[in-house]
Amino acid sequence: MNLGSAENDLTAYLPVRSLVPIVEAVRAETASSAETYDCARLGTEIEKVLKNRPLALPDIQQSLSDLAGSLRRLAAKFAIAESSPTKIADQASVYGGVLPAVETEVIKGHVVYDSYFRVCRFDPMPRGMFSRQIGLTLAAAVDELRRCGLSIVHIGDMLAASTLALGTIAANNAAPSSSMGAAVRSSDDALSSTRNPSETAFYRWRNGHHVFALFSIFCRYFLECGLNAVTRQKFDELCGHVNNATVALRGTTAAMWYAADFPRPIYEKEVRPSMETQHTPQGFSGTQNFDYERLKEARDLLHASLVNTLGRRLKRWPKDAGESYLEFKEVELEDMENHILIAAKMVGRGASIFASKDRGGDLPPAPPAVDMLRDMAAVKVQQLQALLAEE
Repeated sequence: MNLGSAENDLTAYLPVRSLVPIVEAVRAETASSAETYDCARLGTEIEKVLKNRPLALPDIQQSLSDLAGSLRRLAAKFAIAESSPTKIADQASVYGGVLPAVETEVIKGHVVYDSYFRVCRFDPMPRGMFSRQIGLTLAAAVDELRRCGLSIVHIGDMLAASTLALGTIAANNAAPSSSMGAAVRSSDDALSSTRNPSETAFYRWRNGHHVFALFSIFCRYFLECGLNAVTRQKFDELCGHVNNATVALRGTTAAMWYAADFPRPIYEKEVRPSMETQHTPQGFSGTQNFDYERLKEARDLLHASLVNTLGRRLKRWPKDAGESYLEFKEVELEDMENHILIAAKMVGRGASIFASKDRGGDLPPAPPAVDMLRDMAAVKVQQLQALLAEE
């Protein structure tokens, strides 16, 4: 695997560890990078347009093209030295070194899931690699936003989460580059025009999962920062971290829609079979998505800490903290509701790959994926109602 091929083969190089211990090092890497500032500023400008004017996608085509170009300049700023082929190949050891208490079969699931979606993990991350990956992944997605079927709302949510990610890694003293606003090369238009429908589907499926992973990593980061704020009784800081986690979580929802922005027949005939052939310990499943599982872990730890510190009823919490957390929980429920809609779009009343795995003739039919997701949504509704209860 050649690190220099990441833009063309959609390989994503991501950390295993939380961003908490490494974010300052990443900011130090971008201290001399005006490109990070440029990308964040362009994303914010487009986001403001989307929030304040009714418009059609053609109205922001040039702005999206400029943003994609700036993101590629950001990626190009960080030249990555080739890493040891052994380090790239032995992904189970990378996971195991960071997560010694996690069962081997669970790690195998993460490795197979990563392999399918072309994700390679590093610990530690080589200098500049994470910043470069943000640029490459978001540039590929922004290119596709110019021609995919996402709503203006979902495009805005992706851009808001992208801007938040860029702003988080940007050094405070970064300044705009001299090329800010200059014409940029039109990213991968030539390549996209040669893709057939199947290639476009797989491109969006994989890149969309990479975007989802990035936003999950940042959502986890802000949830962990929120946990630290609760521990220190800094509830004003808590609100900012929870608000940022909400923005990142909305970005994951939009990334799901982007990843699934292709016709159902292609999913049924090509994409789903490609996942069914993966040799996972217990079938191919979203529970093997490492970054989302760690996000959920951080979410649960923050929730437990808040309840233990402030009580089980939001009305007894500090007003701002309660409002911020309520919005996060509402968006979490909306995220599940969107997941249900995407599953219905792609599989109808069909079962998930995981539920269909190795079912013999003596077993009842696997339950529909949408019903399993609805059950999960019902649990989230109950949790939210418990927080809002008067007594």
